[in-house]
Amino acid sequence: TEIPETWRGRVVLIDFHRLTRRRWFVWLTKIKDLAQWHYSSAIEGVTDQDRERFWRAYERGRPRHWLRFLVRWKARLYQRKQRGPGA
Repeated sequence: TEIPETWRGRVVLIDFHRLTRRRWFVWLTKIKDLAQWHYSSAIEGVTDQDRERFWRAYERGRPRHWLRFLVRWKARLYQRKQRGPGA
């Protein structure tokens, strides 16, 4: 899929419509949704700099290194699942 040239530097909306407010599952849901975002953002036109800018905005000045670690771990699981068995 090609990224339209007119999108570069302009598309900033991320849809977290599936994020729930269940008290006991809020962190698991956040990790799952952020991992899906991380996995899906691995496309042409989205750079590591774009992802870092997102994280800074998402964390609002309160770095959560443990959250980033878990999100990247879960995103790697999505990658393995996508490649199929034995990959």
